[in-house]
Amino acid sequence: MERFDGNVILVVDIDRVYGTQLTEVLALQGARSFFACSLAEAKELLAQFDFDIVICNYYLADGIIFQLIDWCEKNIETLPIFTAMGNPLPGEIGLLHKQSIADVFSKGDRTRMLNGLSNLLFDFKEFHGRLQEMIHPNEVMIELKVKSERMFVRPIEIADDSIYLLMKQEFQPGMFGIMNFSLCENKDIQHLVIPGFFAGRFGGGQQFKINRTYQGHWKIFLDHMQEKQMNITNFLKKAAGN
Repeated sequence: MERFDGNVILVVDIDRVYGTQLTEVLALQGARSFFACSLAEAKELLAQFDFDIVICNYYLADGIIFQLIDWCEKNIETLPIFTAMGNPLPGEIGLLHKQSIADVFSKGDRTRMLNGLSNLLFDFKEFHGRLQEMIHPNEVMIELKVKSERMFVRPIEIADDSIYLLMKQEFQPGMFGIMNFSLCENKDIQHLVIPGFFAGRFGGGQQFKINRTYQGHWKIFLDHMQEKQMNITNFLKKAAGN
């Protein structure tokens, strides 16, 4: 469970006893963990801290998990990965297919919950080490996680709502995945996560569609790439004497 080290997790549950116990268990695994028993408390914490994962009961006294996701999309810049506890109502099951929730856990199976959360987290120490070993410090490197599988890939084409990734393995359309990318400029490193799903395969790459909830993260990535391209263009113009 080393991957919990350095990650910040928020537990949101109407059951204060269970939620506090889970928070303590996560802290023992190395995470910096917080507890909230309502959407209002969760919003206060989310406004103060950058969380890597939120594990929230579907139903709370003052709302449901999807209301919290919508609030986060509108009010915070760096969005966490959202996971849920319990079972949604039949009418809400379809919302899961929009890729808003990365995984659903049963309160009675704590072992599966800890393993599942660990699989969703990234080993930032290892990732930072890989960045430092790069020859080109401004290069963008993407870590892709699909189920329990983890791989490093490179972008070959970028669109407003998707990215084409250079990869040998092919995933079925609709398969859920999470991208973690780091922007390294002048030794400053920014980590961002973007969930989404796979679409068609073209040539040597496969299309990965961005979850609309994480468009803010995606815009940061697009702006970074646009600025990088402008710098290259300006350099080439100066080199040509223009």
